[in-house]
Amino acid sequence: MLKSRLLRVATGTARVSAQHNVARLFASLNGISLATPLRVLGQLPKGSWGTCGILPQFGRGFTNSASRLAASAAATKTKAKAATKTKRKATGTKKTAATATKKKSPVRAKAKPAKKPAKKPATKRRELTPEQKERKLARAEKKKDALKKRARNQRLRELKEEALIVPKPLPTNPWVIFVKDNSQGGKLQLSELKPRYDDLDALERERLASVALENKGKNAVAHDEWLKKHTPDQIRLANRARRILHREKLRRSSKARVHLIHDPRQLTRPSNSFGLFINEKYSGDSVQGLTIKELMQRASGEWRSLSPEVKETYQAKNLAQRAQYLHDFKELYGTELGVPKVNPTKLSANTKA
Repeated sequence: MLKSRLLRVATGTARVSAQHNVARLFASLNGISLATPLRVLGQLPKGSWGTCGILPQFGRGFTNSASRLAASAAATKTKAKAATKTKRKATGTKKTAATATKKKSPVRAKAKPAKKPAKKPATKRRELTPEQKERKLARAEKKKDALKKRARNQRLRELKEEALIVPKPLPTNPWVIFVKDNSQGGKLQLSELKPRYDDLDALERERLASVALENKGKNAVAHDEWLKKHTPDQIRLANRARRILHREKLRRSSKARVHLIHDPRQLTRPSNSFGLFINEKYSGDSVQGLTIKELMQRASGEWRSLSPEVKETYQAKNLAQRAQYLHDFKELYGTELGVPKVNPTKLSANTKA
């Protein structure tokens, strides 16, 4: 009896230990803690020792596979961690490399000095014949003359612009007024108009004279209004340009006349010491009946006979008038009078002396 009881207890404990091993295996596989309550399997039939022999082997197989799975999972985790670490290190190294590239400016390579081109051998010039030399000189002279002519024409155009255009005045001559009134379609027929003008009665002549006088007054008003639109310096420069153009016209015709702009605001240049002497001695009735040539001959003879002390008085007057003229010139025209040019030959002679 006692043996049979002990045998039953042993078989029961074996069953319980086998069930406990299987439960531990499933807990390790499914991550279930041993503290959780387990569902007890049904008791095996009595005398089934084969089952008790099979369960340990079955448990060992599961435990081996579970250990292998756990080892592989741990290996994959370590590999993943290592990969993330390497990625982080790579990104860190990339960032540091990027910052290093940003901080360090690229060093430019020094430009190599360009090689100097090899000098070509000088080609021998072909000698020109005397005829070719003459033609070459003629072309050079022609080109030089063309440049001078172009510069001269440009200067003349500038002078014409500087000379200003005065408004055209109305006719102040009765004959000109009569011709203008009786010209047919702008065509002048003087051969027919002259006899008609000579046969005019006194009333018509008086009318033409009054028209001429009226036109003269209108011209004065128009001229004054035109002057107000220009400064005294502009009128001075315009008269200077007109004088230069007059000299150019004299080269082509000796009958050319200069028409200066009348402006009461303009200054008159002071006379020299000889001019002051003439104005003082020969004025009024003392020059009546004398020509200009006779007047100059008499005045020059008397000037030579004057003593140096008397000449110095006229020279002192000239200096005083010139100083006043320079002062008035600057105030009126807003600029100083130019310094007279000095002949370079005289200047070099004075410096050598």
